[in-house]
Amino acid sequence: MIALRALGAEDAALVAELQSDCADYIALETGQAPGPAHVAGFFDDAPPGLSADQIFAMAICEGERPIGLLNWSQGYPETTDAYIGLLMLVPTARGRGIGGEVLSQVIRAARNRHCTRLLLCVFRDNPAALRFWQAHGFRHRQTTPPATFGARTHIRDELSRAI
Repeated sequence: MIALRALGAEDAALVAELQSDCADYIALETGQAPGPAHVAGFFDDAPPGLSADQIFAMAICEGERPIGLLNWSQGYPETTDAYIGLLMLVPTARGRGIGGEVLSQVIRAARNRHCTRLLLCVFRDNPAALRFWQAHGFRHRQTTPPATFGARTHIRDELSRAI
């Protein structure tokens, strides 16, 4: 069973451990090894203008065992939108349908908060992620200008779907 557990600053060591386990994704995103700045970014990176009760930093757990990180928010870019900032699974959890289970839980939670659309961005350098999201009904909305994350510059495709 997949469960989502809210995280706070007191869980920084767990976030660091999961980011270390997902060093391949951190390297794709930033061109760097995981470190303290990435942990802080997990908790601090949020869309502009949202309050703390609209931002959800979570551990993805299989039973009691944390296997990934999720960060999503409610109210961005429009008040009835939800936005996934990160869905990251440890390599041994990938390709097992867990991402789809997590997505279903996010959709339920977003609907409970009266959201009608879910958005996210995918790095062009991550075609597997693009295929995953498209297989779950997301469609291209727009392409973002290049943005720098750590030592890497990315073009991202923003995707959306009705929920």
